Amino acid sequence: MKNLLILSNMYPSKIGPTFGIFIKNQADQLKQNGMNVDIVAIDNPNMDKFTVIKKYLTWFLQFLSNFIFKGRKYDIVHVHYIFPTGILGLFYKKIYKKPMVVTAHGGDIDKMAEKNKLFKKCTEYILKQADFIICVGEELNQTVQKEYHATPDKITTLNMGVDTNIFFPMDSLGLRAKYGIPNDTKTILFVGNIIKAKGVLELIKAYKSLKHYIPEARLEIIGSKKEPDFFKTLERYIKEENIQDIFFHEPKSQKEIAVWMNMSDVFVLPSHIEGLGLVALEAMACKVPVAGAEVGGLAYLLSNQAGVLFPPQNAESVEHAIVNILKNKEMNSKRIATAYNKALENNSKNVIKTLIGIYNSVQEIPERRRS
Repeated sequence: MKNLLILSNMYPSKIGPTFGIFIKNQADQLKQNGMNVDIVAIDNPNMDKFTVIKKYLTWFLQFLSNFIFKGRKYDIVHVHYIFPTGILGLFYKKIYKKPMVVTAHGGDIDKMAEKNKLFKKCTEYILKQADFIICVGEELNQTVQKEYHATPDKITTLNMGVDTNIFFPMDSLGLRAKYGIPNDTKTILFVGNIIKAKGVLELIKAYKSLKHYIPEARLEIIGSKKEPDFFKTLERYIKEENIQDIFFHEPKSQKEIAVWMNMSDVFVLPSHIEGLGLVALEAMACKVPVAGAEVGGLAYLLSNQAGVLFPPQNAESVEHAIVNILKNKEMNSKRIATAYNKALENNSKNVIKTLIGIYNSVQEIPERRRS
């Protein structure tokens, strides 16, 4: 039985039940597989300046207490999000000579590391010091190798996995009756943070256009309003253009999201950047046709006719992809079958087995190479 410490700058709580939920899910499954797991994480999703300072200070103090009183007990430290989380992980690695595994999720490379030269250098140093690097998408893997000089022998692509006990095909007609959604509507679903980088404006523009010739369409948007000014821009655009049947929802639990996926005719993820796009994989596990931007891990997930890919940041392309799915039932059957098989391959149980194998391998690294 291994003692594992997980460090993350995202973790769910009452005020943010979906904030880093995939970290919690993985930790829970590791526990179910016999590991002792402690977690030091930020569980407050709010991003105003005062809250950011407060939550990072609290996180550091929690880390310091854990470091002093429990540090020696861990066999492995697993860091989620390279910087700044990896800085804390390096303390354990250097002081206690324990192996450090880091998981890059995309935003830590595409956004955080690109903010300034210092952050980029810190990111590169953490990756160099890591005993093993996990990237949630293949494109991210290639970026880490090419731009951050990670050696191929200590890096792999492994996503967080989809929990098929939660995300699975359900009785869509029965659910629609229960939730009051008419069967003759064409429901378009988006799940994610309501921010510019998720392509929500392009999605709404695409919806506005297709609504003229698919009047039965409706757009359901589920997620946190992380960028209040951007959300006001969306509201203003919807009002000025008099766009009907757009419904915004606060974040929902994974079980609720699975229900909404099963009530939908198409799931759309028009992100500008995306490490993997786990939510798309979850829709695929529900046998819902998926349209996604050809970026990051989405390009892999929806390849080989598992979905419909479109160029990012282009409302017209989003529109064509949605219509392609809504108007092509025969092709959808093939897409759904391919996508469902891909979702099963990426079942979280299989991911956990691979992850435990990685933990076993890094423990075999001689201590002198970990210092």
